[in-house]
Amino acid sequence: MSNPLGSPQPNPPQPSGVVHNNDPCDNPIATVREAARHAASRGRKELLETLSHEQQNAASANLSLNTIFTAHAVQNQTFEKLLKKYGDDVFQYNGGPGPDFTYLPTGEKIELTTPKQVDVHKVRPHP
Repeated sequence: MSNPLGSPQPNPPQPSGVVHNNDPCDNPIATVREAARHAASRGRKELLETLSHEQQNAASANLSLNTIFTAHAVQNQTFEKLLKKYGDDVFQYNGGPGPDFTYLPTGEKIELTTPKQVDVHKVRPHP
């Protein structure tokens, strides 16, 4: 394309992402991260109290399960916060193997983990 003086115009920069004014969330990863930080700030004891009695008993009997169930509680509470803010048609909690959350408008998958587990999660196969 040329400008009125006849010299070529440089190509405009390509967008890094495409959004529109109806997107419910500007940054799904940051949104999940912020909700998870809020959930984790409640502390282990309060988080474990959000679980079923069976899960609480298992967590108190086994340190490994305590850590796993605490992470599970963070995920549950993160999803609860997302539901309250966005309703049930923006984020999906997958709750099984694979990425923990899906941002439904784009299908973006979001894995929630601790800093120590990032490398493990990066190499883990996902269905």
